[in-house]
Amino acid sequence: MTLKSNTDRWLAASLPAIIILLLGWFLFLNSASKERSLLVRRLENMGDLAGKRQLTEAARQDLADLNDELSRLRAKLDSDRIGFDRSLAMRRISMLCETHGLQIGQTSVEKGANRLPPALKAAETNFTTADGQPPQVWRVELAGSYPAVTRLLMDLASTAPMLVPLNLTMEADPKERRPPTWNLYVWL
Repeated sequence: MTLKSNTDRWLAASLPAIIILLLGWFLFLNSASKERSLLVRRLENMGDLAGKRQLTEAARQDLADLNDELSRLRAKLDSDRIGFDRSLAMRRISMLCETHGLQIGQTSVEKGANRLPPALKAAETNFTTADGQPPQVWRVELAGSYPAVTRLLMDLASTAPMLVPLNLTMEADPKERRPPTWNLYVWL
């Protein structure tokens, strides 16, 4: 068979392109219909939106109830304490650091910390522990951001038992690849 006219030649040349175009279109529609059926099945399995919202609201209410219960138990624990409890104070610091995303390094009693202001020296007798020990100055090494340390200091002001921050120093990483290291000196 010989192609005599230009129209015949153009039709013969475009026939493979038309077949490839139709085959590609069919494959595209086939994968799109599979995707559509998969999405329809997912929607059917999800259930109604109102039911999911009710379950979410119930979960939020349960979380709020648990947080209230935890706060009530912590308040009861604090009110049951007689005298100053240093271990409770250190647990408070740990809990606040965890809340604000700070990492605690070393903690130690500061030796030679007798340079306390006169008001704190006078108050030492009021805050002795149950076994008769006066408050001490502790150094707590922290790692974290400036805003986190600021929030920690604000929360220390409203904590029970009383924690008195005395000094705060910072050592920054020269290459700024790690968060700064903070030394918090606390009277507890």
